[in-house]
Amino acid sequence: MASPVSDVDHPANYHVLLVGVDDYTNHPLRGCVNDIDAVQRVLLERMGLAPAQITRLASPHPDARHHPTEIRSEPATLDNLHAALADLGKPGRVGPTDRVFIYYAGHGARDEFSAEDRRFHREALVPADWNSGAREPRLLYDFQLNELLAAIVDKTRSVAFVMDCCHAAGATRDFLDPGDWTPRFLELKGDGSRSGPLPAPRGRPASTGRSEQLAASVEDCQVAAACLAHERAQEGRGSDGASQGLFTRALLAALKSVPDAELGAVTWGRIWQTLYAGVQQSNPGQHATLIGHPGRAVFGGPPAKGDTGIPVSRSNDGYRIEIGTLAGVTVGARLAVYEAQPVFFPRLDSEEDRKERVGLLRVIKADRAIVTAEAEGSAFKLPPGARARLVDPGQKERLRYAMVPRNADVEKQLAGSPLLERVEDPVQADVRLELADGRWCVTDSIHGTGRAKVPGTDRGDDTPVLFALLPAELDCARDVLEHYYLYSRPLRVAELADDLPGSLSLRVLQCPQGVVPASEAQTGALSEAPSRAAGSYRVPSGTLVCFEATNQSPHRLRVTLLNAAASGKVQLLGDEILDAGAQHVFWAGGALGSPFQMTPPRGLDRCIDRLVAIGRTSVGHDLSHLRVDRSFAEIIQRSRSAGRGAGARPGEKASVLEHWTASEVIVETYRDLDRP
Repeated sequence: MASPVSDVDHPANYHVLLVGVDDYTNHPLRGCVNDIDAVQRVLLERMGLAPAQITRLASPHPDARHHPTEIRSEPATLDNLHAALADLGKPGRVGPTDRVFIYYAGHGARDEFSAEDRRFHREALVPADWNSGAREPRLLYDFQLNELLAAIVDKTRSVAFVMDCCHAAGATRDFLDPGDWTPRFLELKGDGSRSGPLPAPRGRPASTGRSEQLAASVEDCQVAAACLAHERAQEGRGSDGASQGLFTRALLAALKSVPDAELGAVTWGRIWQTLYAGVQQSNPGQHATLIGHPGRAVFGGPPAKGDTGIPVSRSNDGYRIEIGTLAGVTVGARLAVYEAQPVFFPRLDSEEDRKERVGLLRVIKADRAIVTAEAEGSAFKLPPGARARLVDPGQKERLRYAMVPRNADVEKQLAGSPLLERVEDPVQADVRLELADGRWCVTDSIHGTGRAKVPGTDRGDDTPVLFALLPAELDCARDVLEHYYLYSRPLRVAELADDLPGSLSLRVLQCPQGVVPASEAQTGALSEAPSRAAGSYRVPSGTLVCFEATNQSPHRLRVTLLNAAASGKVQLLGDEILDAGAQHVFWAGGALGSPFQMTPPRGLDRCIDRLVAIGRTSVGHDLSHLRVDRSFAEIIQRSRSAGRGAGARPGEKASVLEHWTASEVIVETYRDLDRP
């Protein structure tokens, strides 16, 4: 992917919706309209947008100071909010190259629903005219918002939605002085439990005919939220005496260092660490979260691809890196640090790689999810958007491989990799290169050579192929096995996340009628996909599915769903907070009711996707660094374009009280060759 191009060279057509709500009958706020005022100034004064490009819904506090009048405001009622979002999704309103930027500041709410034996939650935005006494309060629920955003995304994929609000309930943060800080969370009356049908979506029909292949992108709308799904976002007075949301204040501070001419192209990755640290400094219990690729533009931009890398930041005792022993990073491991460019990391340890590195770090302290490192040589300043990658995990954490039969030339090539270690016994290998029918197949505990079993012999395994190299491509063997190291990382994390065995379950549900009404997407009415054994499914190509996770532990868990895909990519399919005993159904792109489509990669009749749900009680641990955007085929292409023809596992327990658990299912997809 090329470097971002400034909007000065290619002006973008923006459609902006700013929503700020302070004037609530119950629990009024004071900083939300200030938030959208400040964002509006950035858009008008620094980015040069015209007032006609901005729609403004504002309900200021009755005692509020003067607010800008360049743009006419309408009250932030439910009808006006719904109408403004629906307008952006109308045919002809937004073009495919246009950018949409939506900013909401106000109360968020979380409502608990029950359906039969299921418990699940709905988050909602709270307009100014919500009715606390009504049987169905005037809220914009997440599935209704999802329908409105889906209509916009159908017109352009350059959509960013920012929420400075609580979008879930959480324990009161006792380290905050309530006189100084106000949570943007609305407590719903009663016990918070509802039964029966949810409110119906308004406007756009729920069934859109959309589905998402697992091998395709799962990101349409970029979302940045002030906190996780069970936390409370805070607002408070700044040094200027004005109330403002902590997230908005941190965002504006991060954008100050960006030249005006670059604001249209600035990515979330460039400012996220600064923004995140700013929120944490004011409220350690509020974890800002980014849903989508950090390479996308803050003010709306097309989906991005690239190596996200591992988050790295400075700490008092060196450098803090958001990865740990669960991912095979132990004391003595080495990580290289890079700027935001190049988008994809160069080939490991190549001349280009060494040229692009900002510096090298060596791990001096390792926990299960976080390590502390020191610089090799002089300490260095981290650039904006800094990211790290593992360049030497240490001998015990290298990927064990075997070649069947052995090939001295290839093994010599592989010996140069700091990520790989050859073992004599193929049974002891994590991955193998096996010669079968003139191809070198990448095999492991799940994938084989694809050869049919020969009756009465031990030849053939009849299991799907993950990837195969032709003899002329053996010079790419190192690239392929190093890529397998990344591909298998979430599987290794899941294997070691065993504090709460059996506490997290994962099922594949079938959607025979296609798209499910969003209001029914969490009710559990779908049947389970055909299974061969516990945790193993087999479905024909084209099957539409979704994935249901159930938290059977007594703890609240942050659950991340990843797919180690048949293509060799690792896709981040969702990230949710599940209360004890609660369920959540994951849908394509987060679009409620929009199923995933199971389809083998081109050229394969059968394939295996490995779905992994990883739960942890320490909700601040983000696992987005496990994502991998390139396939095995793309690794081969990169190698050609460049002109080139695990030992004992760590058992160390965390030094803080946290628990991890995981669940994995296998989905084999096959093409029905008898079907016309």
